[in-house]
Amino acid sequence: MAERTNGLATADLPAETGSLVKEVGEVIEDYPGDQAYGPPAFFGAYNMLPLFEQGITGEGSAVGVVGAGTYHSIDLQIFWKSFGIDRALPIRVNLMEPVFERVTETVLDTQWSSSLAPGADSYVYEGPDARNTALLFAWNEAIGDNKVDVLSTSFAHREDAEAKTLRHQYDESALMGAAIGMTLLSASGDSAGADTPCSSPYVTCVGGTNLVASVDGVIHSEVAWSLSGSGQSKSFARPYWQEADVDSKTRSMCDVALSASPENPMWMRRWTNWEAYGGTSFASPAFAGMVAVINSYRKAHGKPRVGYLNPLIYLHGPTRATFRDITKGATKYWPAGVGWDYPTGLGAPDVAALAATIPEAARGPKARAQR
Repeated sequence: MAERTNGLATADLPAETGSLVKEVGEVIEDYPGDQAYGPPAFFGAYNMLPLFEQGITGEGSAVGVVGAGTYHSIDLQIFWKSFGIDRALPIRVNLMEPVFERVTETVLDTQWSSSLAPGADSYVYEGPDARNTALLFAWNEAIGDNKVDVLSTSFAHREDAEAKTLRHQYDESALMGAAIGMTLLSASGDSAGADTPCSSPYVTCVGGTNLVASVDGVIHSEVAWSLSGSGQSKSFARPYWQEADVDSKTRSMCDVALSASPENPMWMRRWTNWEAYGGTSFASPAFAGMVAVINSYRKAHGKPRVGYLNPLIYLHGPTRATFRDITKGATKYWPAGVGWDYPTGLGAPDVAALAATIPEAARGPKARAQR
């Protein structure tokens, strides 16, 4: 057994226990103002509106997020109503001890993933807390459940601060997800360094930009965000699909990028209040919703779900060309530039063009020798 495993991920301290505080209030429309971006800005900036006009909003697809604790149901519905979104509540999947708290990360991931795919089913895989092995267990279970087409986690951790066992277990589970046809996404983190589970070649790493646009998504500029998590993996060899773009011998990040800068922040609603934040925690669930809409388009045209995304966006020229190259901006370690770069990867997605261009049948992961 020792020759076939990277280690044993043991249990953390017992989860705390308590009672989930009851929510109060009514579901009302309460538009927060134009000081930050809501989903309509992403609909416009990343070209989702042509699909919406065709009636493609995610129907027949499912998007999931890895959660710690749960979200605010009333605030979630107010978020939707305030931005003109009408949809069903997510399906909550309780994985371990009963949740007793509402966690900010889970709140925003649920709000943004569900809003960007208003017609898709939405799942929240709820671990009891944000400890490492609870999050890893939630990731494993969400993949094994195979109920969603695309799964996002924004609980990113610096790769250089995580045990080898944890890094490799995320990768092993992601390999399973790629093999069964899921699209796996992770926020790249907000430290300008490389994060887990983004470092897995089977995960599409979603970095951050500084988007300057109108509230309905008319773009004025978009540059690399200075804290976009990015860099060279300490854990995994360069995958075959990065050979033409990356000089490093290891997996390099990011792969794609969306708005994440707190200079031009995004709205979330938490405990009856509107709050504006930045971070790739918004970018990854937003892109997950976009992939769910793409899967809806593909289903309507008799095609399978996207599945393992990375080889397609790097190696299929027409698909690669649908990303808007981000050539300006930098982190303290890496600059953006023409073509692939560390802070923004291949660039920002044009969702309608992606839906129309991705090949009919996606390839699964290559043999382990390619890792």
